[in-house]
Amino acid sequence: MKKYIIGLLSASLFLTSCEDFLTVVPETQLSSATFFKNQNDFEQAVNAAYSPLRTITNDRSWLLSEMHSDNTYYVRNVLFGAVDNQEDLADFSVPESNGTTANVHVLNQWRQDYLIIARTNQILALIDEVNFDAAVKGNLKGQALFLRAYAYFELARYFGSVPLHLTPVAVRSEAALDLSPEPAVYAQIETDLVAAIPLLLDKAAQQPGRVTSGAARTLLANVYINQKKWAEAEQVLSPVISSGQYTLMASYDMAFSENAANKNNAESVFEVQFIEGAAGLQGNFMYQFMPRPISAAELQPIMGTNNAQPIDGEGNNIPTPDIIAAYEEGDLRKDASIGYVFLAGAFQDPKTLPYIKKIRKRAFPA
Repeated sequence: MKKYIIGLLSASLFLTSCEDFLTVVPETQLSSATFFKNQNDFEQAVNAAYSPLRTITNDRSWLLSEMHSDNTYYVRNVLFGAVDNQEDLADFSVPESNGTTANVHVLNQWRQDYLIIARTNQILALIDEVNFDAAVKGNLKGQALFLRAYAYFELARYFGSVPLHLTPVAVRSEAALDLSPEPAVYAQIETDLVAAIPLLLDKAAQQPGRVTSGAARTLLANVYINQKKWAEAEQVLSPVISSGQYTLMASYDMAFSENAANKNNAESVFEVQFIEGAAGLQGNFMYQFMPRPISAAELQPIMGTNNAQPIDGEGNNIPTPDIIAAYEEGDLRKDASIGYVFLAGAFQDPKTLPYIKKIRKRAFPA
């Protein structure tokens, strides 16, 4: 009997040791067990939380907002095929199967917003436990709170009721939360932004491109406006207006300057940051927004590049006659916002079509 007991004890000790031995932290990649240990780790994590904004603004938000309205439409090459991803944009919020929609743009928007939420939840859950400069910590925490609020504000406007994740998801079962009522989602957005405002630096002190206290106030005001809380919006915006750090540019077209040095200018409250070059962090708005098919010769004067490539497929976000007619006579914004291009291969008449001009990039005079 004694030998049996000793054998059981030995076996249990061996199994316990095996469990500890098999729980190995990866040494060749970052994980939550090895990361989030110092200021630099949290700075990198906040940078990562900004990253999905590029995909959202470059590939999603204009499809689900501007093109969902009657301001723009797509002009397609009829030889492109029988199916257009944009054809069902007008129906993107209509449930098709089990309360969901099959539209890929909606799916990707949902994923990117929850990617921001997942990353900021991880930051917010751990940042108070790590000791480093309090002002730096507060600024990073404020940015994370803003970004989480930004993502939920998008979700609330697109979908209304959504799952409200406020802590990191550790196991698969925690990912399947019930929908929270829309008022609860808005209440959380307000809570995050109210907490973020005093933590964030103002525009004069903040690193360009990062969230500022003025940006948080402006987003909170937008949240209030969407709920028709007019008095609250006015109260939270007053310090932004009186700060003297924001002003309209001398002319409308300067807000969309072709000079890269004009990024994050005095008119800018918050901009999603892109960068030119081969790093893969640039936007391609103009190539997506041109009517199709367009030849290299037709594209070159607009893009200002020596190696312009012809584009087939679909031309998205093309201004409609209604939005063009909405400009009053003498409105200087019209020429800064809308250009025209003649397409010899256009499948419709007239062959001169409008395009969104204000965000074009020209490296040299046409």
